[in-house]
Parts: sequence; C-alpha cells; structure tokens
Amino acid sequence: MDRGRYLVRLTRLARAVEAVRLFQNWPVALRGRRVARGLPGSIPYRLRGGPCFVLEPGRADHDVLVEVWGHRIYKAVPGFGVEPGW
Repeated sequence: MDRGRYLVRLTRLARAVEAVRLFQNWPVALRGRRVARGLPGSIPYRLRGGPCFVLEPGRADHDVLVEVWGHRIYKAVPGFGVEPGW
C-alpha cells in the first residue's frame, strides 16, 4: 500500500474513533458527515454529554461541531454564562 492510501485510511480511522467517543449515535453522525450538503432533511447529533444538535447533512456543520465540542477549541472563561435577553 502506498503512503497516500495509508494516510487516507488512517485519517478515516481517526475520524471514526473520534465519532464513537463524542456521539451517542455515532453511526448516524458518520453517515451524516458523508451525505452531500443541500439534500433535504436534517441529522440529529446526540453528544455523550447530553446535548443534541440537529444539523444539515454534510461536512461543514459536522466539522464545526466536532471542533467546538470534541476538541474544545473554545473554552468559556470562569464566570461566563448566557445573560438574560441574549
């Protein structure tokens, strides 16, 4: 197997492991990422921590959700909370 194919398979495996770790409904989440954006319908992403997000099919929304919730790129500062009226 050449190096390019190996890297593609390794990347897919890493995504699958990440999905199993993050989502309760990981088969749906993985399928929803591969579905072409713009198709009718929506995909429910149930996180293991409790929240559920309903997003459009495709990579864009899925990847943002994984970055924010899975990689915890954005962390709130202590004392931050949603204010009434926001």
